[in-house]
Amino acid sequence: MPKEDYTKYFKVLEIDSSASAEEIQRAYVHLKKLYSADSIITRPINDEIPDDKKRIILKEIEEAYIRLNAQLPVSEADTLPEIVIEEFPVETQNIKEVRESMEISLNEFSMLSDIPLKMLGNLENEKFAALPEAGLVRWYVLTAAKILKLNPKETADEYMTRYRRWQKHKSS
Repeated sequence: MPKEDYTKYFKVLEIDSSASAEEIQRAYVHLKKLYSADSIITRPINDEIPDDKKRIILKEIEEAYIRLNAQLPVSEADTLPEIVIEEFPVETQNIKEVRESMEISLNEFSMLSDIPLKMLGNLENEKFAALPEAGLVRWYVLTAAKILKLNPKETADEYMTRYRRWQKHKSS
């Protein structure tokens, strides 16, 4: 399909039609973060952008990203998954597995979460000896879980159980 058929998707992601795959992904991650329910950037104007409008914008961003990456025919647009804000699955999942399944690099996730890259790597690989005190570890896990749309409390509780088990074993 010629690039001009994708003009609307480039506009949604606010990028030039000559953008590379990396630029497309960066724009996608930036806009998803910008319009997410807990974005610091849009917090002052949250009352001006209703959640329904945010959902529509997020769906358009998701559609544009999928179309530009996969170059699917526009006729398949109605098969895109619904984007839900602040709803979490019942079961928790491994942060690293979910991040990788979303095809978000560790660098991108570090920028998205404001968790230092090295710390994020240690967190995902459960290198407990290289992690800071428990309160900060819990905060990192909660932050990562929210971004990945996991249940933050359950994910953090499970992670901290493993962290405390390691601490207890280390001190014995």
